[in-house]
Amino acid sequence: MSSIMRYEDSVKYVHRQLAVSFLLTRDYKKAIEYFQRFIDAEETSSDYHQKYIKALIMDGKYEEAELWLKKVETRT
Repeated sequence: MSSIMRYEDSVKYVHRQLAVSFLLTRDYKKAIEYFQRFIDAEETSSDYHQKYIKALIMDGKYEEAELWLKKVETRT
C-alpha cells in the first residue's frame, strides 16, 4: 500500500471519528460537516449513514434526511 493511500485512509478514519464525536456531544452542525467529508464514499457502512441521518434530523434538516433515507434504501 502506498503512503498516499495510507494517508487518505487515516484522514477518512479521523473524519469518521470526529463526525461521531460531534454527534455524541450534540454539535450537529459540526457532525454534519464531518459526515459530508466521507458519507458519499461507496465503502461507507450503513451505520454511518444512520448516524448522518440522525444528525440531519436533530439539526432540523428533515428534507435532506428523507433524501438520504431513500438513498440508503436503494443501496441495500
